[in-house]
Amino acid sequence: MPDNGVYWSVTHKPEYVAGILGLSPIGIDLEKIRPIHQGLFHKIADDEQWALDDSASLIRFFRFWTAKEAVLKACGTGLRDLAECRIEKVSGPDRLIVRHQKQYWSVFQIFFDGHVAAAAGRNIEIRWNFEDHHSGNGSGATGL
Repeated sequence: MPDNGVYWSVTHKPEYVAGILGLSPIGIDLEKIRPIHQGLFHKIADDEQWALDDSASLIRFFRFWTAKEAVLKACGTGLRDLAECRIEKVSGPDRLIVRHQKQYWSVFQIFFDGHVAAAAGRNIEIRWNFEDHHSGNGSGATGL
C-alpha cells in the first residue's frame, strides 16, 4: 500500500542498503553475487527461462533472482508466489521483462562491487544514485 500516494520498497545486505520510491507499485532487491547450491537453480527458473540469457551461470542466477524478488515486492506477495513469476524476455544486460499473474513488469538492473540490484515497476523510469556516506560523494545512472 502506498503512503500518501507514494509507493516504496527497501532492501539491504551487510555492505549496502537500497530504496526506491514511485507513484505506482515498485519493488527493489539487492544481492551479492556468491556461490550457491546448484539445487536453487531449479527453484528459480525452468530450462525455457534459463535459455533466454547466456550470461555466466552465477550472474544469470542472481539476475533472475533479483528480478523476480523485485517484482514480487512490487506486487506485495512475497516469495510465496515465486513459482508464478516468469522471466519472459531479456532485453539486454540491464533489463528484463517479468510476468506475474498476467501482468508484465519492467526490471532494470545494475551491477556494482560484486552485487546486482534490480528495480521493478510498470511504465517507470529508474535513476540509480549511489552515495558514499564516508566522503559525501554521489554518482548517478539512468535506466528507462
